[in-house]
Amino acid sequence: MVYESVKKGKRVSWIIRQDGDGPALFLTAPGRGRYENSTEAGATRWSPYFSPSSFMPQGWLVALIHRTSFGINYLRDRIRRTDQSGHDAAAYRTRHEALSRFRDLETTTSAFWYTGPLALAQHDDFWDTIAQNVQVYCNNISSMKAHSIVLDNGTEIEADVLLCGTGWISQYPFFSEEQTCSLGLPHRPEDNRRADSQLWNALLEAAEQQVLADFPILEHPPPHKTPEVPTTSLRMYNCIAPLNDPSIVFLGRAHVSNSFRTSEAQAIWATAYFDGNVRMPPTEQAQWDIAYMNALSKKRYPSRGAAGDHLFFELIWYTDRLLEEAGLRSHRKGWWADWVEPCLASDFKDAKKEYLEKHCFRR
Repeated sequence: MVYESVKKGKRVSWIIRQDGDGPALFLTAPGRGRYENSTEAGATRWSPYFSPSSFMPQGWLVALIHRTSFGINYLRDRIRRTDQSGHDAAAYRTRHEALSRFRDLETTTSAFWYTGPLALAQHDDFWDTIAQNVQVYCNNISSMKAHSIVLDNGTEIEADVLLCGTGWISQYPFFSEEQTCSLGLPHRPEDNRRADSQLWNALLEAAEQQVLADFPILEHPPPHKTPEVPTTSLRMYNCIAPLNDPSIVFLGRAHVSNSFRTSEAQAIWATAYFDGNVRMPPTEQAQWDIAYMNALSKKRYPSRGAAGDHLFFELIWYTDRLLEEAGLRSHRKGWWADWVEPCLASDFKDAKKEYLEKHCFRR
């Protein structure tokens, strides 16, 4: 938004509110080897092995990377190098002809931990364009006038248009408190029945200990903001299905990096679920799976995972799980290609045909 506004010849001021997550860490876009860009490389099944996930298939490779001193040390170095590459590309303090406020974009966000906003610098001239043309302010807005914005430090910025990139909050005001609790949507803890509170508190405590045993690196996150979350975590199987009501599903609740592939996989899973072609685990197992997902979300994404539905770096394992439970495999590419080829929404192009053939709905 900022870059494109400058390219259209506009005079741009970028206001980053102090009570938010701060400036974003912009990762580099160029790919290496066979990959056209870094997004392609990150969308292979090889890359996610370095990112803890409740949907990750367990095995010797996961144990090597996440539960040995060699693997953990390699992972720490990988995290450091990824963050440093973003800082080096931006050159916040040394970029030639940068405006004085450009250095205020220097971020403390860690990509692995997702402790703040993440982005991709997709244009070769991105940083020069921002550094040489954009005035950066890390302040809150205190008031607005007809043709200006007043910051909390008294600075007044002339403006004709205010563009907001502040996100949104998911809410379901049409459900009663009782329905919200029953469906497993985030709700006030005091709305729980006592027995439910005891059950989920015990499950979450045990799940957190198991998460730290499976992924010891998550015990020591970097400094980060920990927002207060006045609600329970999401208590739905696969972030989609309530345990107490098979007549409804919630698509789009999970926070995942690629909404295209995720939306397609969730739609396929939901179709199979309503058709009776998803075999749900026993209730106790489903509750444990949800608690483990919630606990990992909280430890994996310490600044934003408390609601238990953050799966930002878990795109591949999550969508694989959904299609596997629907009984589908046409999206897989074969042994070697499965490891090295990017996973895209177009991988599901044959899913409908496979579904109809597998579940005997021939036309």
